[in-house]
Formats: sequence, structure tokens, C-alpha cells
Amino acid sequence: MAKKNGGWLPSFLRHRALLGAEAALVVGVLMELSQRQVTASHLPGWGKTIFVMAVNVGLMGALVLFTASLVSGTLKRVFDAAGLPVALLHALAFVALFLLYAWVWEFPLRMMSAR
Repeated sequence: MAKKNGGWLPSFLRHRALLGAEAALVVGVLMELSQRQVTASHLPGWGKTIFVMAVNVGLMGALVLFTASLVSGTLKRVFDAAGLPVALLHALAFVALFLLYAWVWEFPLRMMSAR
């Protein structure tokens, strides 16, 4: 009987769950940036509402397609061919997303307090 890959991991740390979380975080940033643009536009309130709703539906659809294509194993095969663990890919993605969120929301990242 074949051993399941990552069978000892909790379900929230498995490849598919991590990809879903990463994609949701990317969509969150894109939604924030699009909503900032709409808020600053000269559209009437009803136009802004419809536009934001359409963007959210489009981004969620893109999230589903993006996640489905990556779950098929494209990036996993690339990392396997390079001899790198998939966990490294996820760690790098979450670090990049952390930095992106800090930049978009303009949060200062001071790891140590200045004395």
C-alpha cells in the first residue's frame, strides 16, 4: 500500500490547504487595492457598489482557477525536479505575502526596537 504524502501532517498544513490560504491572501490584497481605486473614483455610489461586487466575483473566480491549476502539481513538480522541499515553496510564499501585506497596509516592520 502506498504511503500518502504528508500523512502525518494536520490537514491545515497539507499542500492543497496551504495553496488555498496563499491564494486567498493574494485575493485579499487585490481586493483591497481595487477597492481603494474605486473609492477614489468619481463614480456614483451605486456604480462603485456594482464595480466592487463585480471585482470581488471576478477575483474569487480567479482564485478558484488559480488554485485548481496549482493544485494539479505544476509547482510541486518543479520543486521536486530541483530537489527542493515543497515546504520551502510555501514558506517563501508566506514570507512574500507577509511583506506584501505590510507594504499595502503601510505597517512598519521593526523587528527590534530602536534604543
